[in-house]
Amino acid sequence: SGSPGPVALPKIAANGPPTVPNPAFTLRLLGAEPGKLCFLAIGGTATVWGGVPLPLALPSFGPGSYLSVAPTILIVLNTGSGNLDVPLPIPDLPSLKGVHGYVQFLIKGSTGATTAALDLNLE
Repeated sequence: SGSPGPVALPKIAANGPPTVPNPAFTLRLLGAEPGKLCFLAIGGTATVWGGVPLPLALPSFGPGSYLSVAPTILIVLNTGSGNLDVPLPIPDLPSLKGVHGYVQFLIKGSTGATTAALDLNLE
Protein backbone atom coordinates (compact mmCIF):
# COMPACT_ATOMS: atom_id res chain seq x y z
CA SER A 1 0.00 0.00 0.00
CA GLY A 2 2.97 2.36 0.42
CA SER A 3 3.80 4.88 3.12
CA PRO A 4 3.38 8.65 2.88
CA GLY A 5 6.22 11.15 2.80
CA PRO A 6 6.02 14.84 3.75
CA VAL A 7 4.48 15.79 0.37
CA ALA A 8 1.99 12.97 -0.28
CA LEU A 9 1.64 9.24 -0.61
CA PRO A 10 4.00 8.53 -3.52
CA LYS A 11 2.58 6.41 -6.32
CA ILE A 12 4.11 4.12 -8.90
CA ALA A 13 2.67 3.80 -12.39
CA ALA A 14 3.62 2.73 -15.90
CA ASN A 15 3.10 4.66 -19.12
CA GLY A 16 1.30 1.67 -20.64
CA PRO A 17 1.10 -2.10 -20.57
CA PRO A 18 4.34 -4.08 -20.37
CA THR A 19 4.14 -5.60 -23.84
CA VAL A 20 6.91 -7.32 -25.80
CA PRO A 21 8.32 -5.29 -27.49
CA ASN A 22 7.80 -1.87 -25.93
CA PRO A 23 10.88 0.30 -26.44
CA ALA A 24 9.08 3.23 -24.76
CA PHE A 25 8.04 1.39 -21.56
CA THR A 26 8.56 3.73 -18.59
CA LEU A 27 7.93 3.49 -14.86
CA ARG A 28 6.76 6.64 -13.13
CA LEU A 29 7.20 7.85 -9.57
CA LEU A 30 4.55 10.44 -8.71
CA GLY A 31 4.19 12.67 -5.64
CA ALA A 32 7.56 12.05 -3.98
CA GLU A 33 9.51 14.58 -1.94
CA PRO A 34 11.66 16.53 -4.44
CA GLY A 35 15.44 16.19 -4.62
CA LYS A 36 15.78 13.06 -2.50
CA LEU A 37 17.65 9.80 -2.86
CA CYS A 38 15.43 6.95 -4.00
CA PHE A 39 15.72 3.36 -5.10
CA LEU A 40 13.81 1.36 -7.68
CA ALA A 41 13.56 -2.27 -6.54
CA ILE A 42 12.96 -4.82 -9.30
CA GLY A 43 12.40 -8.49 -8.50
CA GLY A 44 10.64 -11.68 -9.41
CA THR A 45 8.70 -12.25 -6.19
CA ALA A 46 6.80 -10.34 -3.53
CA THR A 47 6.54 -13.09 -0.94
CA VAL A 48 10.04 -13.95 0.40
CA TRP A 49 13.50 -12.34 0.17
CA GLY A 50 16.43 -14.50 1.23
CA GLY A 51 14.20 -16.52 3.53
CA VAL A 52 12.62 -13.39 5.09
CA PRO A 53 8.87 -13.01 4.54
CA LEU A 54 7.68 -9.91 2.69
CA PRO A 55 6.58 -7.26 3.30
CA LEU A 56 9.60 -6.36 5.45
CA ALA A 57 9.40 -3.32 7.74
CA LEU A 58 11.87 -0.54 6.82
CA PRO A 59 11.82 1.81 9.83
CA SER A 60 14.70 3.87 8.38
CA PHE A 61 12.38 4.82 5.49
CA GLY A 62 9.71 6.13 7.86
CA PRO A 63 6.77 4.81 9.86
CA GLY A 64 4.70 2.28 7.96
CA SER A 65 7.36 1.78 5.25
CA TYR A 66 7.76 -1.74 3.91
CA LEU A 67 9.85 -3.49 1.31
CA SER A 68 7.28 -5.39 -0.74
CA VAL A 69 9.54 -6.66 -3.54
CA ALA A 70 12.46 -9.11 -3.29
CA PRO A 71 15.00 -7.00 -5.18
CA THR A 72 17.16 -8.71 -7.76
CA ILE A 73 18.04 -5.29 -9.17
CA LEU A 74 18.25 -2.07 -7.16
CA ILE A 75 18.63 1.16 -9.15
CA VAL A 76 19.78 4.29 -7.30
CA LEU A 77 18.02 7.48 -8.44
CA ASN A 78 17.08 11.00 -7.37
CA THR A 79 13.43 12.05 -7.13
CA GLY A 80 14.15 15.27 -9.08
CA SER A 81 11.04 17.46 -9.02
CA GLY A 82 9.11 14.74 -7.14
CA ASN A 83 7.82 13.13 -10.33
CA LEU A 84 10.31 10.85 -12.03
CA ASP A 85 10.21 8.81 -15.25
CA VAL A 86 12.50 5.77 -15.46
CA PRO A 87 12.74 4.30 -18.98
CA LEU A 88 12.85 0.49 -19.00
CA PRO A 89 12.65 -0.50 -22.68
CA ILE A 90 11.29 -3.99 -23.28
CA PRO A 91 13.17 -5.62 -26.18
CA ASP A 92 11.64 -7.69 -28.96
CA LEU A 93 12.45 -11.08 -27.42
CA PRO A 94 9.53 -13.53 -27.61
CA SER A 95 11.01 -15.48 -24.67
CA LEU A 96 10.11 -12.52 -22.40
CA LYS A 97 6.37 -13.06 -22.92
CA GLY A 98 4.88 -14.39 -19.70
CA VAL A 99 7.74 -13.15 -17.49
CA HIS A 100 6.32 -11.88 -14.22
CA GLY A 101 7.92 -9.37 -11.87
CA TYR A 102 7.39 -6.67 -9.28
CA VAL A 103 8.70 -3.11 -8.92
CA GLN A 104 8.64 -0.61 -6.04
CA PHE A 105 10.14 2.82 -5.29
CA LEU A 106 11.75 3.48 -1.88
CA ILE A 107 12.35 7.17 -1.09
CA LYS A 108 14.98 8.21 1.46
CA GLY A 109 13.59 11.68 2.14
CA SER A 110 13.28 13.83 5.26
CA THR A 111 10.74 11.35 6.61
CA GLY A 112 11.12 8.56 4.05
CA ALA A 113 8.37 6.94 2.01
CA THR A 114 7.61 3.92 -0.14
CA THR A 115 5.23 3.20 -2.97
CA ALA A 116 3.07 0.14 -3.20
CA ALA A 117 4.53 -2.67 -5.31
CA LEU A 118 3.49 -2.79 -8.96
CA ASP A 119 2.84 -6.24 -10.39
CA LEU A 120 4.10 -6.57 -14.00
CA ASN A 121 3.30 -9.43 -16.35
CA LEU A 122 4.98 -9.13 -19.76
CA GLU A 123 2.51 -9.81 -22.55
